[in-house]
Amino acid sequence: KHPERSNEIFRNATVPKFDKSSKTFDESTASLCAELLLAEKIREMNEAHAHADGLHLHQRHHETGSSFSSSVASESMRDLSIKISEMERMNSMIETERRLTENLIEVERMNEVIEAAQLAEFLEAMNTDLNEELVRSHLRQQALDATMKLIQEHFDQFIHENPNGSYEEWIEELHPENAQSRRHIVNGRNIDHRFYVEESDHRKLWNANLGDGARQHVRARTYNDSEHFTSEELSSLL
Repeated sequence: KHPERSNEIFRNATVPKFDKSSKTFDESTASLCAELLLAEKIREMNEAHAHADGLHLHQRHHETGSSFSSSVASESMRDLSIKISEMERMNSMIETERRLTENLIEVERMNEVIEAAQLAEFLEAMNTDLNEELVRSHLRQQALDATMKLIQEHFDQFIHENPNGSYEEWIEELHPENAQSRRHIVNGRNIDHRFYVEESDHRKLWNANLGDGARQHVRARTYNDSEHFTSEELSSLL
């Protein structure tokens, strides 16, 4: 119980001298030996207790450390699980956003394809209409050229046969169906007023081939125009 006292006894003890002749110890020596033996036993017991206490303390530290390590490991696993779940959620969001972006790009591409197809169809229709219009215009011009050729041939023949003939006589012979007008009676003939307008090809052809004054110039007239009529024309109307 008192290891300090036992150690003090060992430090202060002196080895007793043994008397070989008597082969006996005196009384003080015997008492000292008894105390030394007792102190030795006490020290051994203290060492045993200390060793046992050390083992117990080491076991407790080991158990406490194991429990602490287990708690820390458990908490670390929970944190790791939370972080993994968060990373999976972020990856899922990123993947969803990537797919949405790809879908938007695909939609835009399809819209561009549709718009391009519609534009191509529209341009093709316009091109077709333009080609058809060009064809129609070409056919009209061909018809007009053929008509003017016939008119020119008829005019040349009329002038050759009637050098002093009038414009109305030529129109009456060329287009007898247009010599039935009740509005314009010129030189005694009822000629359709359209042969007197500014744009009339017949009037232009006539005025361009008056000869040496043998034929009279034909003025342009409107449908209601009467102020340019000659006295003879007005008399014929009355």
